[in-house]
Amino acid sequence: MKVTGIQIREAIKRWTLRRDASAGQFSESLWQFSEDKNTTTPVDLMKTFQEAEAAIARLQLAQTRYEYDSLPFSIAARRHIFCIRPAPPISSPPSHGVIFQV
Repeated sequence: MKVTGIQIREAIKRWTLRRDASAGQFSESLWQFSEDKNTTTPVDLMKTFQEAEAAIARLQLAQTRYEYDSLPFSIAARRHIFCIRPAPPISSPPSHGVIFQV
């Protein structure tokens, strides 16, 4: 089965929505009324949250691999990845204002 970058991006969006929905319901799930038996427990919500986090991580890895395989470029005979990643943490802000490195 062939997968496109758009399909990966949309899957990440769906899992992000699922994760955010379970996180939003968590505080409300801590309280239960005696007559309400159909509420989702905090444990179930955390399982959903963790499942979504793991799926997002796997999809982001797949997205990076997809970009690496389909969008390589060369500069001075060296292969580079067409992917922006956050710069490593530094002790003080850079004077030149770079936030991301390629």
